[in-house]
Amino acid sequence: MKKILISIALLYIGIFLLTAQSVYQHGRLNVQETQLVDSAGKPVILRGMSFGWHNWWPRFYNTDAVAWLADDWKVTAVRAAMGIEPTGGYLTDSALAVSKMKAVIDGAIEQGIYVIIDWHSHNINLPEAKAFFKYMAETYGATPNVIYEIFNEPDEESWAEVKAYSIEIVETIRAIDPDNIILIGSPNWDQDLNVVADDPITGYSNLMYTMHFYAGTHGQWLRDRCDYALGKGIPIMVSESAGTEASGDGTINYTEWNAFIQWMEQKQISWFCWSISDKDESSAVLNTTASSTGNWSEADLKQSGKDCRNLFRKYHYNYEPSRIYQAMAKGRRGEDLKIGVIGGSITAGYAASTENKRWANLMADWWETKFPESSVTLINAGWGGTGSDIGVHRAYDDLLVQNPDFVVIEFSVNDSEGELATKMIEGLVQQLILAESQPGIMILMLKQDNGTTAQASHKPVGNYYQVPMVSFADLIDAQVAEDGISLSSIFVDGLHPNDVGMNYIANFIKERLDSIYATLPADAELPEVNTELPVPLIATTYSNTFQFFYNNIIPYANQGWEIASTGWSTEVAGNQIDFKVMGNAISLVYTQNDDTFRGKADVWVDGGTKTIIDAHMTDDWGTKYSYILVQEGLEDGEHILHIKTIEETNTSGHYVHIARVLVAGNTGSAAPIALTSSYQKGVVNKALEFDGTESFDPDGETLSGYSWTISSRPANSTAAIQNATNSIASFTPDVAGEYVVDLIVASGFNTSVPAKKQLAIKATNAIPVPVAGNDTLSALNKYFKFDGSKSSDADGDALTYKWVLESAPEGSNTYIMKDDYVKPQCKFDMEGEYIISLTVSDSIDVSEKDYIKVTAKEGYTGLVEPDEKNRNQLYLFPNPTSGSVTLEFYTELNQPSNIQIFSVIGSKIGEVKSLPKNVGWSSLSINLKDFTQNAGIYFIKIIQPGRQIISRLTLQ
Repeated sequence: MKKILISIALLYIGIFLLTAQSVYQHGRLNVQETQLVDSAGKPVILRGMSFGWHNWWPRFYNTDAVAWLADDWKVTAVRAAMGIEPTGGYLTDSALAVSKMKAVIDGAIEQGIYVIIDWHSHNINLPEAKAFFKYMAETYGATPNVIYEIFNEPDEESWAEVKAYSIEIVETIRAIDPDNIILIGSPNWDQDLNVVADDPITGYSNLMYTMHFYAGTHGQWLRDRCDYALGKGIPIMVSESAGTEASGDGTINYTEWNAFIQWMEQKQISWFCWSISDKDESSAVLNTTASSTGNWSEADLKQSGKDCRNLFRKYHYNYEPSRIYQAMAKGRRGEDLKIGVIGGSITAGYAASTENKRWANLMADWWETKFPESSVTLINAGWGGTGSDIGVHRAYDDLLVQNPDFVVIEFSVNDSEGELATKMIEGLVQQLILAESQPGIMILMLKQDNGTTAQASHKPVGNYYQVPMVSFADLIDAQVAEDGISLSSIFVDGLHPNDVGMNYIANFIKERLDSIYATLPADAELPEVNTELPVPLIATTYSNTFQFFYNNIIPYANQGWEIASTGWSTEVAGNQIDFKVMGNAISLVYTQNDDTFRGKADVWVDGGTKTIIDAHMTDDWGTKYSYILVQEGLEDGEHILHIKTIEETNTSGHYVHIARVLVAGNTGSAAPIALTSSYQKGVVNKALEFDGTESFDPDGETLSGYSWTISSRPANSTAAIQNATNSIASFTPDVAGEYVVDLIVASGFNTSVPAKKQLAIKATNAIPVPVAGNDTLSALNKYFKFDGSKSSDADGDALTYKWVLESAPEGSNTYIMKDDYVKPQCKFDMEGEYIISLTVSDSIDVSEKDYIKVTAKEGYTGLVEPDEKNRNQLYLFPNPTSGSVTLEFYTELNQPSNIQIFSVIGSKIGEVKSLPKNVGWSSLSINLKDFTQNAGIYFIKIIQPGRQIISRLTLQ
């Protein structure tokens, strides 16, 4: 397959389009009630800088300065303040004024940001204003970037005068431009919004009213006036503001400035700061050293300039590539990396020939190759047959709890096109933005062989939140054509890619990662990671979700439903189960398959509309986990989810199974979860320990209480639990039989579902017997397998095993792998004796230790399990030998054995007599050079009562 090449230049352009262009994101602006909204009707907050009077600081009125504000300060709009008077203003030099305004307006259009065309005057100049705005509307009215501010700050004019003037200017603009926003001033330096509210201009759309504040002079009283106006339906834009006094000078009042900022953000009011100039006053943001065309260093900025820049960058919701940069920087430093993926069956790896050929693993390889000093862990949260609707609810439990550094979202072939898919992908992105580990985010969009994909519903999320997207759906056709293969050849069934298809997916992602890595800044220059959510594309409901399982919620009411580890089920029509939950959206996961006994159920919230779920499906590919959004848009607080099986069915039965209950939005605080072992054995009058330390609260709250109780016990038992309010309790049973112990934990006002533990108590218990095996030999650096399977328990109880390396040659690093297995393994790394112990437990008593001695020898070849060895064979090692040799043989009778050594021609050259040994396998080491110094072939004979065994040995 050819290496897939994507132009880095094009990728840079793509990233720019998604991160810098506010107009690209929002389109033409409108006013709905008191809110500025975009072309899709979603609220918008513009945050921008106002240039100073053009006639006093014309040097900054150029496209480069606008570009710098957009790129470095991250403004989404600018304000061009055209001075009308005094000297040099529009009234005395209109050509200069218009040329400077056009430079800023054209720069804003080029950067894809909004621009206020400001008639910067304190006086009414009606004929001149009408002529100017007529020209501006004719020139720029067709572009969505422009906003008209028709009277900067009326000072002594009455509202009646300002209103009459404004209506004439509005009519002039509207005759040409029917849509773009027009800003109306109010008396007393744009502060009498309360007066405007009682007598607004009517009959025109997309009008807003300006408010100006200077935090050193203005305070809560001005915000109160605005709140009054908002309450009367008056839309407001703060087109000029500063932290200084109203004179434009003086100290910065950070307390009031912050109060105004917070108020504007909360009310979703757009705001602009004053001013781009180098005037000798504190509200002017530049020093005289600042260039006319941007590229301003910190030394070029006054304190107000530093503050304004920081504010714009703080509220600039640009999430990538800063987060991906952060993950890459960790790798560059050699730190551990966790790479996460969440999606459906393609992400899970269905149809990949091996785990390592899944696209997720191939993508993780990029991180391992790029950052070889880092340990890279892949977190694969793929779940076949499920979409982003279930994915957004399980994201925390399956992925985010493990604190990934980078996450790819993939649901485009599992989702169906529509607002639900957009809403759920948005919720996933929001959860990643808010995640503690601040992971990098990428959206992967796939398609089926026939072109089916939900990417049209996912792309708006990527565009809105400005996160990188990789569209296999858009790229693959051209790529397979270039490679000379058919699209169908990379799928196994038209849906799931084979190994070749997986490789294409991974390569597209790798190329995108390469392009981002090529621009990775030095650690000291990494951009700040944004962890705040913007106004949502659709909703923030699914930015917070929670799953309820059988073990963390108690049904509010239950008629006939069984509770098991898989959820809740019933086979009877008319049975009902209810759950009391908190959330603004309530959903559930139920199972479907083609079993002929499956039925239907009504589901509804509170007294809302009932929806029928059908647990039967005609597809025969197995059990499907299906999602239903029961109701959303719910008010905060508690709600009751009802589930009731109905008589209607497509089969012969009524079986319905609910796997999970899901909530989203303001879910309140989740109940804690009690955890302890579900089964424990014991013996009368012997203390047992109950451990609840694994219990936890999903919200991270500290558990405030534990309660251990006995809910069922044998007759005549009176034993009590000791330390029953601690995480670890003890209990000494007094009667043999079956007990049930409940653990309930609390956090705040919430308590858990009881965790139940069954106790099986016996009157007596036989201590188990370990059998570690006979002493034996092993070669170096070869796998040696222990065998504890002959261990026993007289009561027939199941055993657990514990192997311990008690001693080893000095300097050995040998360890036992899987030391709790019946037959663990190890590799002996040095010659010598190793002592290993085995203990076994029946969960009541632990046995004494049994020992096995293993002698490790270089070159030993008798690595055959004892039961597989030939008892009629003499094993020699090493063979050939330079002298020393070990013999391994079997003795059938409890009588001595003799060893005889013969030359190749049959001459006896030596003997070792009377070797005592019990029945079984034994070993003995001899040095052949004690008998001969001649190299050659020799025969070693073991002589035992009734039999002789001979093996050949070569002496080097």
